Amino acid sequence: MSKIEIEITTQEELKAVLAILEKGGLKYEISGEGIAPKKESIFEIIEKLPKSNIDPNIDLKEQYYKDKAKKYGFNE
Repeated sequence: MSKIEIEITTQEELKAVLAILEKGGLKYEISGEGIAPKKESIFEIIEKLPKSNIDPNIDLKEQYYKDKAKKYGFNE
């Protein structure tokens, strides 16, 4: 029995190789890490988000009340 190792990097390559092996009636074994893309962690996804343009020194509570003053009947 001969052993051949093939590095496959895409789904299309995998399908092509399996089709050839099955057509030839050859037995095969799939091992290794597979070809699934690496899943990103929530931290990596958050890091990719665009940075906000909010002033870090702003008082958000005070700004909220100023923005809603007219709606709730408060005068500035």
